[in-house]
Amino acid sequence: MDEGGGPLRSPSTIRNSRSPSVVHNLQSPSTIDSPYIGRVNQSPLVGRDQERSALWQLLLAAEQVRLGSANAGVGEKKASVVAALALERPRSQCMVLMGESGIGKTRLAEETAREAQRHGWAVVWSHAYEQESAIPYRLWSEALRNLLAQGLWQDEQNAQQRSTQVYQPLRALLPELHEWWSEDEGQSLSGSYHHNPLSPEQEQVRLREAVYELLTTISARAPLLMVLDDVQWADGSSCELLGYLARRLPGHPIVLLATCRENELSNNATLRSLFSHMQREHAIEYLHVEPLTDAQIATIVSHLPDPMVRHIQSQAAGNPFFAEELAHSLPSGQIEQQSIGEETTALPKTITAALNQRVRRLSTACQQLLGKAAVLGGSFGFPLIHAMEASANGIEEETILDLLDEALSSGVLMEEGTGTRIAYRFWHPLLASHLYNNLSAMRRARLHRRAAEVLQQVYSAREDGQAAAITEHLVKGGGEAGQIVHFAELAADHAYALSAYPEAERQYRLAVQYVEAADPQHGRSQPSRPLPAETRSRLAFMLERLAECVRIQGKFKEARQIFERVLEVRNHRDRATSGELDSQEAQIQSLLWSEIGWTWRFTGDNQRAWQCCERGEQVLRAAGITSGPARARLLFQQGSLHWQEGNYAEARRSINAALKLFEEAQSSRMQPAGDAVDPARLTRIRQTLLGDPVDLGRAHALLGAVDNAVGERAEALSHLNTALALYERHDRQREIAHVCNNIGYVHLKQGHYPLARNFLQRAFTLAERIGDIPLMSVVLHNMGELALLSSGNGLEEAELYYRRSLALAEQINDREYLSLWNADLAIVLLKCGKIEDARECVGRALTIARTMHNVPCTGLALISLGNLRIAQARTTNNLSYLKRAKKSLEHALSLQGLEVETRAKGQVALAEVVSLIPTDGKDIHKI
Repeated sequence: MDEGGGPLRSPSTIRNSRSPSVVHNLQSPSTIDSPYIGRVNQSPLVGRDQERSALWQLLLAAEQVRLGSANAGVGEKKASVVAALALERPRSQCMVLMGESGIGKTRLAEETAREAQRHGWAVVWSHAYEQESAIPYRLWSEALRNLLAQGLWQDEQNAQQRSTQVYQPLRALLPELHEWWSEDEGQSLSGSYHHNPLSPEQEQVRLREAVYELLTTISARAPLLMVLDDVQWADGSSCELLGYLARRLPGHPIVLLATCRENELSNNATLRSLFSHMQREHAIEYLHVEPLTDAQIATIVSHLPDPMVRHIQSQAAGNPFFAEELAHSLPSGQIEQQSIGEETTALPKTITAALNQRVRRLSTACQQLLGKAAVLGGSFGFPLIHAMEASANGIEEETILDLLDEALSSGVLMEEGTGTRIAYRFWHPLLASHLYNNLSAMRRARLHRRAAEVLQQVYSAREDGQAAAITEHLVKGGGEAGQIVHFAELAADHAYALSAYPEAERQYRLAVQYVEAADPQHGRSQPSRPLPAETRSRLAFMLERLAECVRIQGKFKEARQIFERVLEVRNHRDRATSGELDSQEAQIQSLLWSEIGWTWRFTGDNQRAWQCCERGEQVLRAAGITSGPARARLLFQQGSLHWQEGNYAEARRSINAALKLFEEAQSSRMQPAGDAVDPARLTRIRQTLLGDPVDLGRAHALLGAVDNAVGERAEALSHLNTALALYERHDRQREIAHVCNNIGYVHLKQGHYPLARNFLQRAFTLAERIGDIPLMSVVLHNMGELALLSSGNGLEEAELYYRRSLALAEQINDREYLSLWNADLAIVLLKCGKIEDARECVGRALTIARTMHNVPCTGLALISLGNLRIAQARTTNNLSYLKRAKKSLEHALSLQGLEVETRAKGQVALAEVVSLIPTDGKDIHKI
């Protein structure tokens, strides 16, 4: 390796390099310490591999220039080689990192500079400051001063090159230069300088040439990287020198790396014009530094709890600086529960300083307009902001457009859409938060109330689509409780219709909260004060919808509590009326018991699920009801419980009986009358009682699951496809997701892997969109099994999928899934040789299964235990493990109600045990 360092390697190789960080320079390559670049204790750089690769290609190309010129010798021959290299190289050696403030331009330059240092490059850093943008050559005087400080141009061997003709002009930038030479040289420099008859233009040329000569002299010994940070604030003279040098660089191992805030470039006419000319001449390259993805932001703040990570992801919008500052400023647990109406979190001073710098150049009128627009959120349309301003101040339309144009030209706002659908979006979400926080509490409340009024006026014909926004403004503006309940319920119904269950939950919860705030007795009425029938009906509807949304997301305990509240509200009746329930109310309450039973079923407590089914049956019998859709739903639930417990014959009988009753309900379904109920105002229970055709699909889907359990794949697919057709006909997104998962699973078992992948992917996309966490867990598990069977590297991929599905099952505490998923994960871990991890999974699977008294779960856990014992026997050559494996597997196969596939797995494992047990008293047979 020569003094300039060896050839550069790829970034991934460099990252693992353990070679010492030495900067070789002209004074004393082995004794001059290189300055540390960047902040200390920085976190690892995330998500910039593509940009780093582009920068390293630039440095590699420049190093090739150095190696080529080094082989050319000296004098005229070397000069001709340098000129030839310049002609051969069309690529620029000047690159500008463009991007917004805080996006990571400087950090990327720091990483590049540090890696260059470690590989023998001389690195010089200079920074332009807005306050010093009027000082001529400020950017370059700092760079040259840093060259002096590092000793990069003090070398006795080059004393002749430090002639007055070369270095005299540099004294204009660095008066301290005379201290670096002897007194005679200093007097010569001074005398020559004061009697110089050259014009200012000639002096400028001499200065440029002197800087050029200095840099090329340094680069002859070691490649040189010059980092010019925040060049958008560089003075005009520095900009012109940058252009001059960039055009002269080809043929020399010098790289100029600049960082520039794209939105500030318009304020520097000299630099903007220079960049434009240099781009046409191919003397400069741009590298746009884009925002990070949400996943990358999550990596940066991975040490925080998930709620805080999600909050930071939404606030930072891909800006790593903002993400890190938010992470440092947010107290732990502050974002755990943040609901509508809470004040926005105060921003760190570092972020507010950056945001203030962005808006302070705007006129006062423009800043005031943006403050009002911030109340509308991160984006807004012209009709809305115009209506708000016109109703309050009577400002003309043209005046508002002028102010918006001012914000657009400064980069504070972005324009999206065309024609009449143009919307304005704040450059960054935190800018809107910052402007909002600067408003007084009273002004905020008034602006929110005005926004709610304007939204109601502008969208009077389609309030449901804007109901969520109106609700938020009413809450933050201190609106009337009745209005808040109305619009929150409207917003919840709209979200529910779109299968957006998390948002529907939030709005229903808000509506219930304000109903109870208006009259606390609505939630827990007392015998002496009965609820009005209309209020009771409305509250019961909202609570029932809320319980549905909560249950779908896997919050089974809370859903059970809310369903019990619905029963309580519906059971409160005037003491003067009869205590008997009418037919309609009896069916509703029986199905509420059914819903409570499902919450027990999904947490693995089948005993209580059966008890709830029986309570529902009792309510129907008391009302004299022996058929109909309510009875069908209870039979359907009983079939599901039999299926889960492995009683497949009983399951078929119950499901077929339910299917028959559902079909009868369909045939006798009443045609819509003039006062037909709005479908948007129906709960699942009400839909069933009116003869919901989707119930037929649910019955077919469950029959398909039973058929699959006993190995009848063709029959299973027939039922599942029938269900899918019914769901698609009625656009039931959640049901479509569930049946697509089941169809994908059957195709998986049949070896139709492409079909399986398509159905599973469709199921996961829908489940993720609607927030169905239990289904997401199942689909991920099936994807893991698909990877295991269809991929060459299936074990690693399967383990990843299984762990993701298990994490979701733990989140919702679904004991059935927890047992099954642990048992399957154990098999994969055994194949990977991770016996200890597999042992833990088997223990959890078996413990949960025995607690549930669930035969399918117990059987699969015992088979996994048998496979664990086989692996332990192979590892230790201990015969006792095989005997224990045989006992566990025989126990599993003796259970009644195992699925066909589970039984087959057990039989294969038992056959392996038998083949391994020695018959001659010797060691375990090797297979």
